[in-house]
Amino acid sequence: MFSSSLPFLSLLSFFSFVIPSIVEVHAAINVTVDNSDPGILYRPLGSWSLDDSYDSGATDHFTGDQDAWAAFNFTGIAVYYLVHLYPSSLPTGGMISLDGGPAVAVTMWNPDRDSYGRQWETVWSAANLTNTTHMLNVSWWPNQLNQFISLDTIMYTIDNETDATSAGSAQPTASGADFGSSTTSSSNNTVPIVYSSSSNYEKLRRLQLRILLR
Repeated sequence: MFSSSLPFLSLLSFFSFVIPSIVEVHAAINVTVDNSDPGILYRPLGSWSLDDSYDSGATDHFTGDQDAWAAFNFTGIAVYYLVHLYPSSLPTGGMISLDGGPAVAVTMWNPDRDSYGRQWETVWSAANLTNTTHMLNVSWWPNQLNQFISLDTIMYTIDNETDATSAGSAQPTASGADFGSSTTSSSNNTVPIVYSSSSNYEKLRRLQLRILLR
């Protein structure tokens, strides 16, 4: 009887090792991308400046050029746009789109604060994405108040359990506090605007490819 229990104990030990390993492999992973990451494409390059003088130790790239934009490719199931909010004296925001879809006007400043934010705020996110390659784009918010675009930190989520060919849809939303920074923003800081057409999206993809092949 004692010897017959050994195979069972061996199997039990095997599965106690394998099952946690499987769970770990398929767990979602958040990847944080700093604004100086070489994977971020800034255009025009000379219009963007790095600011690393914040008391909090944060950094960001910013621009006041109305023709400026930045793009980042990633593979994952969710993406988050994080900002240390600008103070009341510097109205800041941008139009964020995913995969050439409708852009969303996003507030990146706090009119009730006299200093830069000391912690990240998630000002925009998209979830329920297919686990394939996506393009995040941020460009100028054409309102009468905006002075800058800020690109601080991008975070995206990888899920190895997601089938890359499975169906999914992007759900862009702006989140965070209701700052009411302009008359064009709604109560949740979200203004859906068809800003990037599919043809512009394809042009941007071709531009990125040419730059990578240089």
